[in-house]
Parts: sequence; C-alpha cells; structure tokens
Amino acid sequence: MLGLRTTARRPLVILACILVLPCLTCGLLALVWNHYESTIIETARLDRREKADAILIFGAAIAGRGQPGTILQSRIHHALALANNSYASNFILTGGVGWGPPAESVVMKRILSENGIPESRILFETISHTTREQVEFAIQMLHKHAWSRVIAVSDPFHMYRIMRYFDGSGITVLPSPSRGVSFSPDEQEEYVRAEMLKLLAWLVLDY
Repeated sequence: MLGLRTTARRPLVILACILVLPCLTCGLLALVWNHYESTIIETARLDRREKADAILIFGAAIAGRGQPGTILQSRIHHALALANNSYASNFILTGGVGWGPPAESVVMKRILSENGIPESRILFETISHTTREQVEFAIQMLHKHAWSRVIAVSDPFHMYRIMRYFDGSGITVLPSPSRGVSFSPDEQEEYVRAEMLKLLAWLVLDY
C-alpha cells in the first residue's frame, strides 16, 4: 500500500519541480541582474583619482579623417586634465582599428603629442578590439614597468567591467570617468544593458 502511495505521489513531485524550478531560476537570475545593474550604476558615480603611475585611456570610435569622435575626444581631454593636475605623467593608450584606419590609440597619441606630452611617456597598442584585450595589454605594460597604480579613463558605465577585468592582476585601478558627453535616459539604459550582457558573458562563459 505504501509503495502505491509513493508511486502515486511521484507525478505530483515531478509536476511541482516542473512548475517551481523555472520560477526559482527566473527569480535568481533577476536578483543577479539587479545586483550587477545597481553596481554598474553606483560605480559610474565614482571618481577615485589619486596619484598614480600612469593614466590608462580606453579607445572609442574615431570620426572621419583620423579625428576623434565625441566620446574619444572627451576621454582625451579628461586624461590631459588629470596629467596637467599632476596625477600621473605616463599614458597607456588602447584601441585598435575600428571602422577604418588609423587605430584609435594612434589618434590619441597624436593629440597627446600635440598637447606637449613627450613620446617617451606614451605606451600604446594598435590591435585590440575588446575591453578585455585592452586590459590585458595594460596589465602587461604595467607589470613590465613595475607600475602598480593606474587611473582608468573611459565612460562612467564602462568602469565596473574594466575594474573586474583587472581582478587578480595586483594592479590598483583608480576609476576616473570622463563626463564630457551627456547620455539621454534611453542611451543610459541601453549602455547599462550592454554592459550587463558583456559582463555576464565573461562571468558565465569566460568570453
């Protein structure tokens, strides 16, 4: 009799699992999503500029005729302001070729030189296409020169993912986002969503 009751309950248990597990999974994913979304937004508000060994500028799209786009121009101006205020005198520039040559880092290097930064103070690469590749190059350069503190310059909502990519590197990352470009609420929402997807792809798939 007991065996019959146990057998009769099995379909109910299976049905309960079918109904409950997806709900629990969705709830867990929602919690994870909300956690990282709020962390990205909170980190975007930070500016922890301090004396450092170098200023790291992340590349962005260039405009026609080798001129920086609006976002990249904002990052360059912010980095120059940091240097002019003696936060650091060395630069690490990242960003390969996007829609067409020249590389983003080459455009940055030219503008820094035009603003009086000696070439001996500029390190750059021209082949990266992702933030992760750019961070890997920066870590190599920092270790090579025995530098341990770097100011990271990019857009506010980009900062959290940058800092996570530096985890375990032994480098102290000081976020100092450029704020020269205003994003509409819709653009902010889209930016944060894209950062979430890229972050989760890295955390889950190591992509």
